[in-house]
Amino acid sequence: MSRCPGTLLKNKLWRTPRTNGWIVGETGLMLSASLLIAYFFPAPLMLPVFSILSFLWAVDSAWHAHFLGQRWLSATFTHWDQAGVLALIAFVSAILSDPSEVMAYFRSGESKR
Repeated sequence: MSRCPGTLLKNKLWRTPRTNGWIVGETGLMLSASLLIAYFFPAPLMLPVFSILSFLWAVDSAWHAHFLGQRWLSATFTHWDQAGVLALIAFVSAILSDPSEVMAYFRSGESKR
């Protein structure tokens, strides 16, 4: 019988290189899906939509890491790191978006069509 708590044993399963590669690939898939969805919106709304979707993916990754019991400080790439990368991308895209273009789009008649 092991003396380690259950969360440590569970974390040991998530430290394999194969799983870490999967998390990096999963991050790329999340960002690709966000870009694809944002592509179908009008040009002034693309960056805000991408920002919102990336932030939602970050919240989902943090929730996943919390309920898996992963440690914040780890030598490998965990779901916490994934959430941080996605949140950083979401904040940068929100900063780069221009609110005046979004407001001009909604004030014009194009949004009602």
